[in-house]
Amino acid sequence: MDSKILLKYLKILVGENVDFHEDQEKAINSCLNKGTKTLLVQKTGWGKSAVYFVAAKALIEESQKMTVIVSPLISLMRNQILNAKNLLNIETINASEDYEKIKQTEELLVRGKVDVLIISPERFGNKTFQQEIFPVIAKKIGLLVIDEAHCISTWGHDFRPDYKLLTKRTIPFLDQDASVLFCTATADEKVVEDISKKNNLTSVIAGDLYRKSLSIHSFGEQSFKFSIAWFKKNKDILKGSGIIYVLTVKRANSLAQYLREEVGMEARAYHSRLEPIERIEIENALLENKLKVVVSTSALGMGFDKPDLGFLIHLGIPKTMTDYYQQIGRAGRRLENADCILLSLPDDDDINDYFIKSKIPEQPISNYLLKAIPEYPSEVHIKDLKVDREVVKRGKQNKVLARLEADEYIQQNHNGSYSRINNVSSYDVESVTPLLDRATEQYIEMKRFVTSSSCLMKDLLRHFGQEIDSSFSCDKCSICLEESKFLMPDNKEISSIPSVEELEEKYVVLEKSKEEIADELLPVVDESFKLNSNGFIKHPITDNLHKFAIKTADKIGHKRPYLIMSKEVCNQLTMRQPKNYQELSYVPGIGPSKIEKYGEDILTIIKKHSNS
Repeated sequence: MDSKILLKYLKILVGENVDFHEDQEKAINSCLNKGTKTLLVQKTGWGKSAVYFVAAKALIEESQKMTVIVSPLISLMRNQILNAKNLLNIETINASEDYEKIKQTEELLVRGKVDVLIISPERFGNKTFQQEIFPVIAKKIGLLVIDEAHCISTWGHDFRPDYKLLTKRTIPFLDQDASVLFCTATADEKVVEDISKKNNLTSVIAGDLYRKSLSIHSFGEQSFKFSIAWFKKNKDILKGSGIIYVLTVKRANSLAQYLREEVGMEARAYHSRLEPIERIEIENALLENKLKVVVSTSALGMGFDKPDLGFLIHLGIPKTMTDYYQQIGRAGRRLENADCILLSLPDDDDINDYFIKSKIPEQPISNYLLKAIPEYPSEVHIKDLKVDREVVKRGKQNKVLARLEADEYIQQNHNGSYSRINNVSSYDVESVTPLLDRATEQYIEMKRFVTSSSCLMKDLLRHFGQEIDSSFSCDKCSICLEESKFLMPDNKEISSIPSVEELEEKYVVLEKSKEEIADELLPVVDESFKLNSNGFIKHPITDNLHKFAIKTADKIGHKRPYLIMSKEVCNQLTMRQPKNYQELSYVPGIGPSKIEKYGEDILTIIKKHSNS
């Protein structure tokens, strides 16, 4: 398409005073070439979203073909989506949206009324979407975008089996003229090679990853007490607001509380165990500079965009260089300088060793599930899978099944059932040894970086395969600077800090019960509900939920309908009346498995009878 037209779309999207970055127009044209598969590797803040939104507009104008963007970051893309709606008819689907809204969007998709669909990997892999919606829209897709594409690589720092399955179930069923764009900011040579080989890439567009605004400072391995004392002494030198990355949820909670109570600092903890609404609240508070610091696990990483984030501290080193680059990329996007501080702790090795080993499914559980699944062409549905819950917990079951499918031990059939491939009933632990070795190598590389005696920015860029002149010097890192601007704590200041054990014991965040969370986030709609003689609330919602449980149990040959939906759960649902999947997750007794299996039916019943 004509360059002037593409630039016109970019200006509508971003603003009048913009022009294409280096390689942006090239990437857009690659998306518009029929049947291409392109990997786009560019630094954080470069403008990858502009590439696929401009390409999506061009596709609609040229051929009426739609674009599907699969991204785990929908909740963090609010601004980009809002701007893009000036250009395109955009719809989103993720688990936090209202059930009715999801159904409306799916209806629009089937009718061909959507230009761009942005969907989370979880919802894209949803059985209903895969069986009922995707087959209808597959031939209408002109561009498929896989965001955070490093997640599909076995060798990536954040390999996710669901991502790999997503590409296996999707790309082969697209129209042959459809293009695919893989996007990431963090891919080393091995990851690029892996994605290229498995997806038959047409081209790789990789840019300069150097971020001139970042000043990297490493203090090597230090005690926990030194690290906190250092932060207290330099908190006023560190301008604006920032993020402290730690390795565990417990440490995030206790350190945030310590900073609030003992240092008088506006600080909050951020991690995956928080409810979605709490995470959004903290993100907004940080965006609005209402917090000095957020103490976070890696949960606040990909996709978070605060252009004026002034500093970033690693209290404990990440697992890989790519994790590190991803995280420091949050800082200094529109600042002349942002400080990135790296402090290694004595227990880093133990914590990271645990994380490395936890990537691999336990062999006994894997073998147990493999033996429970028949060999193809026989099949078994999840609901009919006979599993001893003392051996395999439901939450672990789904993770192991995803991994077994990604490793091609089992396959998921079109109807959602599973079959075992090639009659293999034993998980080969030896086959994953290279993965463990790779993870260990990545961690060792990170350890070397912490104690490097050469320019830290140069070492970082070289890791990602960039050719760096031997004379290069960033003139900003702790190696290149002749004199540090930071102050070192003295022995008295260090000794005043509690040890990590004392801190985590004293500043304990008592996690709220599910009932307490529900009372805060999804309060009871009416306190006057009455019980019948069987202990059920007298209400059509309860009656119909109970009938649904009996009918479902009978259908699968289950003799205990209360295991489908107990009396207590029926009552809770009636009292709280959730309107969407997110609210449903707050209800005591409703976990991810029940939402996956029965969420749609539950929400339909509640919606139908909520005004009775």
